[in-house]
Amino acid sequence: MVRAGRLVRVADGMYSLPIDGVGNYVPADKAVVDMLAAGPRTNAELIAGTGLTEGAIHAAIHRLGKQGKVIRVKHGKYALPGTAVPHVYTKDAINEALQSGPKTVRELMTATGKNRGEISQALHRLKAKGLIKAHLICPGRRGYQAVSHHPGT
Repeated sequence: MVRAGRLVRVADGMYSLPIDGVGNYVPADKAVVDMLAAGPRTNAELIAGTGLTEGAIHAAIHRLGKQGKVIRVKHGKYALPGTAVPHVYTKDAINEALQSGPKTVRELMTATGKNRGEISQALHRLKAKGLIKAHLICPGRRGYQAVSHHPGT
């Protein structure tokens, strides 16, 4: 009956007679993609723009992310692929930067675009797991920490 135009879908599992002013049902995934077509949006902007609940937005973002239709730009902000720079975890950026050889923390900051705190925290976690080797190459008040991949990784 929906295809024939006798009924209009107004929500999941709910139908109505066609009435002027009553909008048609739009699936959450489509509503999110339509909102992101105009540019990156935060969770709050998606909720306000689509009229969906926070849970529905999170579920749609999760499904669309798994399908590769939405990328995370930063915490709580999403975009369509190719419209913004995707978020890269610090540990992944460090691993990629270290592929070309040992680097100091300052060189890692330049190569990854992350700040000293993010780099230090990620290095601490990676060193604890034995994935990297770190040592001071210029001892002093602060020193310079050189980082390289652990042999065998």
